[in-house]
Amino acid sequence: METSSIGPAASTFTHDCESCRLLATVHDGGRVFDLYSCPEEGGVVARFGHEGWEYSALPLHLARTADGPIRVAAALVDGGL
Repeated sequence: METSSIGPAASTFTHDCESCRLLATVHDGGRVFDLYSCPEEGGVVARFGHEGWEYSALPLHLARTADGPIRVAAALVDGGL
């Protein structure tokens, strides 16, 4: 998995939750993901498209043991980003 940007950069995809904070944009297997933390929901989000349904989200404690971009998002939150 390749990280193209970490921190508050421009997102690739539209995300309409004002509580979410962009963590990074990563490339995994030819796909692009915008990674977010959501303090309101207590979880992380991996968005892979502009449509409302094009995302994966998990509570932080579950994201820590997941695979792929959602686990990267959890690691970034745990690392203080």
